[in-house]
Order: sequence, then C-alpha cells, then structure tokens
Amino acid sequence: MRRGLRAGAATFLGPVVALTGAGAAAAHARVSAATTLYVSVLGSDAGNGCTRTAHPCATISHALSVTAAGDTIRIGAGQYDESGLQATVSVSLVGAGAEWTVIDGLAKAGILTVGPTADVSMSGLTLRDGSTTDHGGAVYNNGTLTATGDRFL
Repeated sequence: MRRGLRAGAATFLGPVVALTGAGAAAAHARVSAATTLYVSVLGSDAGNGCTRTAHPCATISHALSVTAAGDTIRIGAGQYDESGLQATVSVSLVGAGAEWTVIDGLAKAGILTVGPTADVSMSGLTLRDGSTTDHGGAVYNNGTLTATGDRFL
C-alpha cells in the first residue's frame, strides 16, 4: 500500500514504515542532521565510525563505507594512496587545500567513481595518478559532481 504525505507544496509517495525503540532513535539521529566524518594519515580504521576529530579514520575508503547521504568527510593534510573509491550516496569531500591533501591512485585504477544517484562535492583536494583503460583516471562520474579548488594531475 502506498500513501501520499504532503509537506508544503511537495507530495511524497512511498510505503509507510514504523520504527520503535532504539531503531527509531538511531534512524532519527541520522535523518535529522548530517554527520561530519574525519580522515587523517595518522588515523585508524579499526572499529572506527570516523566521527571524532581525536580518533579519525586512516582511509577515505573506510570513511565512504560508513557515510550516510548528506554527510561531510573532512580529509586532513597528507598523501592518501587510494584508488577504487566509491561514492554511492551524496557526500561532500573536503580537503585541507589542494596543495596539502593528495589522493594518489598510484596508477593502479581510477581514483573515484560517483554513483548514479550520488551528488558529490569536492574541494581542496589533489587527485593524481589515477589509471583506467576506458575512461578518465581521476573521476568516473555517473551522478553529479561539483569540484571547487581541486587539482587533477
């Protein structure tokens, strides 16, 4: 069964789902406000949700794996040797400045793929040495991408 909900001038259609107890509180917390996640070359991915500045993740790939739509991932200064990154939800990737935050694909694969329903914004990053045989080595964009103050080498 589908029900329409009216909010302002927009009508939303979809199944009605009820959550109770801890599930409702957790769902409400993630829906209510976007979360900022943190990545640092000195961080650790083990058991880390990346949400505390004092205990950041070590890799962008781990931060992307725990992010929810609308989140921001703040990537500290340093070089991150990563490729095959997948942005499947809308997210902001914010570096410390293109001269300070470098994602190096090490010529292994493409660096970032933006999924078809994702709206990704990037700022303050350098992406270098991505490699593919069928499309650009830095970013393969299937969704929406906004790049501001980034370098692609």
